[in-house]
Amino acid sequence: MPPVLSHDELGRISTSAASLDRMVVDGADAEVLTISSLPALVQVFGYLKYKYSSGAVMLRGQTRLYSSLDPSLYRPTFQNNVVKNRSKRAEAISEFIESTSPWRCKHELHRPIHCPEKFKQGSSSKGAFVSAGTPRYAVEPLLQHYGIRTRWLDVVDNLWIALWFACHTFKESGSFGHVVRRVLKDADCEAGFTYLIVVVVPGEQKEVFPGMHVSEGIARLIDLRKAVPSFYLRPHAQHGWLLRPAGDDLGNLRSVVLRIPLESALEWLGSSLLLSPFGLFPPATVDIGYAKLLRASALVEVPELLGSIVSYGPGY
Repeated sequence: MPPVLSHDELGRISTSAASLDRMVVDGADAEVLTISSLPALVQVFGYLKYKYSSGAVMLRGQTRLYSSLDPSLYRPTFQNNVVKNRSKRAEAISEFIESTSPWRCKHELHRPIHCPEKFKQGSSSKGAFVSAGTPRYAVEPLLQHYGIRTRWLDVVDNLWIALWFACHTFKESGSFGHVVRRVLKDADCEAGFTYLIVVVVPGEQKEVFPGMHVSEGIARLIDLRKAVPSFYLRPHAQHGWLLRPAGDDLGNLRSVVLRIPLESALEWLGSSLLLSPFGLFPPATVDIGYAKLLRASALVEVPELLGSIVSYGPGY
């Protein structure tokens, strides 16, 4: 987890509708802001966006609170020692992208993570994971959005999308999965709360290529709505941003934890089709880019370490 804002700063944010509380997370004390009204939620997020307007303020919705906020590639899987294997994991995703990309970039601005070269359709592209029009710098975060484990963290700049993820769980078995809306009767030992993690990225954000924002020495942010074609429907439906800290170190970021009663969060979301599993996870019948990824994953072996392109069925 990025370092939390200071106690004094959190105290200034606290109001009668957003109380500053303490809770135990994985055996350690943590300060959280407990939100009790919709206007308070909007105001707290608005305060942080205004206060840190020179940087970026993003959100993650979570069903529970964890002591760490590692990208999916670095989370515990079948490996025993995550830290020891970080360099090997980083090599694995880079090698996979290189092996499944039909182009070898010679762009004058080429850098491994910043290259603006766009994939062009051709005879050598049949086994490619990405589609024509996708820039090299967007490939890894795009694969993260569709289930491959990467060095990027999913974030959003939309309060309601973050709240949606905080109110839904994901059931997966191998490469198959579906989305489940949480209900009060299934509330676990955390007493029916849900969480929004506000991540503050300090420093001036420079958009070096469409959708790719860099805060030097701190982090990179990418807005997939600007970086990839809209036939990749999911990131556009989810207002998808992704974050990668410089050196994969969260220490330069700051965070605030918002705790919301699940009953309130579900009521605020309502039951719009726009905020349904169909709306947020469009099936491959309408998400053309998703369909291509599923077909490609059937032809190309994805290393076990990197997970898989998950095929989502109907949610409920």
